[in-house]
Amino acid sequence: MRRNLLSVCSIVMLFFAVGCATRVVPPVNPPRATTIYLCDYGVHSSLLLPTENGQYVEYVYGDWGYAALNKTDVWHTLVSLFCSGEPALGRRFLKTDDKGVPVTPNQAKTRDAILVDGDLIKSVVKQMDDRWNLHKDTAHFNDYPGYYFTFVRDDVHYSILHSCNHLTTGMLKQMDCRIGGYPILSNFIVTEPGNPPK
Repeated sequence: MRRNLLSVCSIVMLFFAVGCATRVVPPVNPPRATTIYLCDYGVHSSLLLPTENGQYVEYVYGDWGYAALNKTDVWHTLVSLFCSGEPALGRRFLKTDDKGVPVTPNQAKTRDAILVDGDLIKSVVKQMDDRWNLHKDTAHFNDYPGYYFTFVRDDVHYSILHSCNHLTTGMLKQMDCRIGGYPILSNFIVTEPGNPPK
């Protein structure tokens, strides 16, 4: 069922953005250069951001019924994309392997390493934690195999035009990355630092 639903989502999104890719241009020689990871899970994207305790944190954003409660039938998918009234913000913490690379329970299609300013990472993590903590009393743990996010209600409206991919690009911009294109899909291309987006 979930596989069929992802196909429906992909078709709907492709209707809006066939062949479009979002280009990410990392900053040139960022101070306090620190590695983050941009993940593409096939439909949605996210960032893996280092924390001060040596772990990584990952945030996702979606419709409450779909993302938090696993209501992934066609009806709930269409509602979540076009008229969601219940946004959700998810968070999970990741450990690293023996090389210091974060390990995700579910495998991303692609994972690109990007160097950005460590202080800007801390600022983004604090902002996202503050946003998550604002409604922590609504926390719901989703233990769907390979998922393991804790979701809370969110105040930012969710739709196909403002999805997890927009959250990803917004955080990248806050870390001095330049973005080319509109992120309907999770199709990101990371360029060399300083190359103008196309």
